[in-house]
Amino acid sequence: MDTAFAQRRRRDLIVAVCLAAIAALVPLFVKDVYVQNIMVLTLMYAALSQSWNILGGYCGQISLGHALYFGLGAYTTAILFTKFGVLPWFGMLGGGLISAAIAMALGYPCFRLRGHYFVIATIVIAEIALLLFQNWDWAGAALGIDIPIRRDSWLTFQFTRSKLPYFYFALVPLFVKDVYVQNIMVLTLMYAALSQSWNILSGYCGQISLGHALYFGLGAYTTALLFTKFGVLPWFGMLGGGLISALIAMALGYPCFRLRGHYFVIATIVIAEIALLLFQNWDWAGAALGIDIPIRRDSWLTFQFTRSKLPYFYFALVLACVAWLVTWWLEDSKWGYWWRAVKDNPDAAESLGVVVFNSKMGAAAVSAFLTAVGGSFYAQFVSYIDPESVMGFQFSLLMALPAVLGGIGTLWGPVLGAVILIPLTELTRSFIGGSGRGVDLIVYGALIVLISLARPEGLVGLFSRRRKGVAR
Repeated sequence: MDTAFAQRRRRDLIVAVCLAAIAALVPLFVKDVYVQNIMVLTLMYAALSQSWNILGGYCGQISLGHALYFGLGAYTTAILFTKFGVLPWFGMLGGGLISAAIAMALGYPCFRLRGHYFVIATIVIAEIALLLFQNWDWAGAALGIDIPIRRDSWLTFQFTRSKLPYFYFALVPLFVKDVYVQNIMVLTLMYAALSQSWNILSGYCGQISLGHALYFGLGAYTTALLFTKFGVLPWFGMLGGGLISALIAMALGYPCFRLRGHYFVIATIVIAEIALLLFQNWDWAGAALGIDIPIRRDSWLTFQFTRSKLPYFYFALVLACVAWLVTWWLEDSKWGYWWRAVKDNPDAAESLGVVVFNSKMGAAAVSAFLTAVGGSFYAQFVSYIDPESVMGFQFSLLMALPAVLGGIGTLWGPVLGAVILIPLTELTRSFIGGSGRGVDLIVYGALIVLISLARPEGLVGLFSRRRKGVAR
């Protein structure tokens, strides 16, 4: 009988084959040696981690001594090649067989241990092996082994002119060097994080807010003001902006969470617009002219990079992952169950012992904090902010739309929505937005309407329907 598990395995295999086929063509477009090196190491560690996961993840035998087998493979190949001229391919096979035999030999006594005793045993054994090799003169001792370089050849598996053959050996992923595409990727990840943050309050807790631009702007202004006025590093500005936004969210929540339905939505819009007007007339914060963040040398310390957008991409990726992980953790926690109960029926939830008001306040604080961190990141990314550019109503909409399109109140909805909407926004604006007639907005809006009509529950509903069909 065909099960859901078998279906998932086949799907994973098909996806893996497709990705491998695509990746095999990608390296031809990557010329930078440094980037090639990063790609090789990334894939190598992906394979090593997958190998460790077989024993440590699936079998539950947590080993912190796998460096032993990694070293055995390296030394077997290097010694056979340098001492006896054996090709590396046979060295790889020999190293694998030797490591497997030693793993079984060591496992005979070690698998009688449990928990931290087993973990400690793996560490001790690996350290003993390290000391032995450091004192084994025939294997180079502490000086190591210098593998002689011959001509470029797949036979000796050596390539000095290019690292592309190693990519084909490992099947490499895509690394984009085009600045415009990098910009789209950064914005996509940023809005995925922002939409995920918005989804905590509005999706899971059911408190639809269209004023989240307030927290986004607070994060941006806190970081910009602290950096330009007092020289405080942006990292502290992010933390400060997040905390200030969380406190303000709870302060505003005290009166606003007594409202329900469209009254609450209107209140969030009004408060955000009032904040926008205040900042437009606040001279110390630049008023309507905004704040121009001074550019210093490229550094992670000041979180400024003028030569490349890749550091911003990495941070946006981390931010999106953190927002997703926080949501994932909260979804199955006590708070997650409370929020869903409040969303479905606040009165029934309260009768069952859920403190409705406190649960709403908690959701508002977490959502505002993450949104403010996104605003701080945006301020550093663009190096200039004004009230309209970080507190405008369009930001509140852009945070909500990906979640609504992907699936409100779901874990993957904001991510899926952002991946579709943000590139669509940027591409339509760039290629058909130059006429000044708003054609890009018409196309963009029409696509959103069509998708919403076809899938009112969100695009995540496509996958849930497939799972239901498989289960039947």
